[in-house]
Amino acid sequence: MSAALPRVPHARRAAVAEACPVTALGLTDGESFRVLSADGEACVITPAGLLDMPSLTRLFGNDTGWMRRNFPRELVVVTERAGGGRRVPVGIDVRAVALHLAHACVDAEEARLAIAPRRKPSRWLRLLGWLLGRFCAVEGLAR
Repeated sequence: MSAALPRVPHARRAAVAEACPVTALGLTDGESFRVLSADGEACVITPAGLLDMPSLTRLFGNDTGWMRRNFPRELVVVTERAGGGRRVPVGIDVRAVALHLAHACVDAEEARLAIAPRRKPSRWLRLLGWLLGRFCAVEGLAR
């Protein structure tokens, strides 16, 4: 494999991967992600499904606690005091959860390809590019 995959910086990526109740298995030929859900069921989820909160909730066994603790969506509340603003968690950052799972699946696929390097990585690179493009479009970032 000659080209390195693009990475979105995330400070807690390594620490979060240890405790994730969903196990990444890799990618399918049909440009979807293979995961083992929190309930132990093998699932195939599309990139659009990764960005869908009901799909993620089912994947995590209807328990959103892990997502809330590790990927909170925060709101900055401005106080009347000088220099005042504090972050208050108001939900789950679905895009961050999706990127975490996508990176874990790509890492699992890279490990599998290292054992049997017969497949071309072009499909899963397009898949990750599509997901990153959606993330950049929502965040208003330039590609």
